[in-house]
Amino acid sequence: FPSHDITPSEAPFTCGAFFAGRLFMSGETNRFRPNAIFFSKVIEDIKDAGFCAQVNDPTSEEIPDLLDSDGGVVYIQDAEGIVDIKAMGQGIVIFARGGIWFLRGDDAGFRATSFTVDKISDMKVLSRDCIVSAEDAVYFLTKTGIGGVGFAEGIGVKNLSDERIFSFYQRIPRAALENCQGVYDGVSKKVFWGNYRDWETDRKSTRLNSSHSAKSRMPPS
Repeated sequence: FPSHDITPSEAPFTCGAFFAGRLFMSGETNRFRPNAIFFSKVIEDIKDAGFCAQVNDPTSEEIPDLLDSDGGVVYIQDAEGIVDIKAMGQGIVIFARGGIWFLRGDDAGFRATSFTVDKISDMKVLSRDCIVSAEDAVYFLTKTGIGGVGFAEGIGVKNLSDERIFSFYQRIPRAALENCQGVYDGVSKKVFWGNYRDWETDRKSTRLNSSHSAKSRMPPS
């Protein structure tokens, strides 16, 4: 790494994704880099997976150029901490406590010399465990309901909670939602979120065990 500013700390990454021949890593617990996404150079050898910098010396007077295949780091200032990342469509969906972003390349693909990061939603995911990949979509829980990200006709984020689900959802304690875990059942084509710990609410135990149809509820974009 040419600079201490982009060197990962000893704290581990908490999430990763493989896309465009590269390894993307984020969710680092280091308080100085909670909003950074590191990406490796194009992987040709196993050692390339951890090389998140440019090959040429940027201080060289002869060949300082950044290459398309180089690694690097992307900072999202308003992320407020990155929870998870998922490869989807033509880029990486970034789930953060400050919203959802999409990292992508251009028509020539993802390159260290040309990429963009766009905020696509203000919806804030509750935790990494509640994010579930289901075929061509990703589903997650927020404070106000169930969200979904799809990539059929371009990247799109939707709030999928109708009035019936919203009414049930509001009765679930926040602590229970934050500790939910999600799983996709490919046979029934449904996403299930569950929390098997009891929470006292008005002297009654409330247990979240809701399901959501992955195919029928997710709009095309």
